[in-house]
Amino acid sequence: MGIIGLTIFPLEIAFGPEYDSPNNFVPFASINELLNHFYYMVPLRNILGNIILFIPLGCILVLKFKRINNLSSVVLVGVLSSMLIEFIQLLLPNRAFDVDDIILNAIGSMIGFLILKASKLEKIVVFSSVQKQIN
Repeated sequence: MGIIGLTIFPLEIAFGPEYDSPNNFVPFASINELLNHFYYMVPLRNILGNIILFIPLGCILVLKFKRINNLSSVVLVGVLSSMLIEFIQLLLPNRAFDVDDIILNAIGSMIGFLILKASKLEKIVVFSSVQKQIN
């Protein structure tokens, strides 16, 4: 719900045609543009924000669904979820489709999966749920 709220219904600071972002269908074009921005907070907010937004998805998918337990499945669900959001944004006013958001969101879901596996949190959560079922 948080992802939907932040991407489909964001808090807009300014409206109007002069503030509309153009759609981007060229991979890495907006990332390159952001990295060359004069103010460091713009790329930080956009690039890291898109990655951080999908880190929880990479963790939750593994914990919630037994069939999604490998990196490729998690990244695929992350990409499909991000594509759905981007296609919806393509249809909305004051929103823009950006293929780089899909790439960054996929990286975020991958990082979430890797953090979960590296932290062994998955085994703790599974053990805890099995213990609750026994009691």
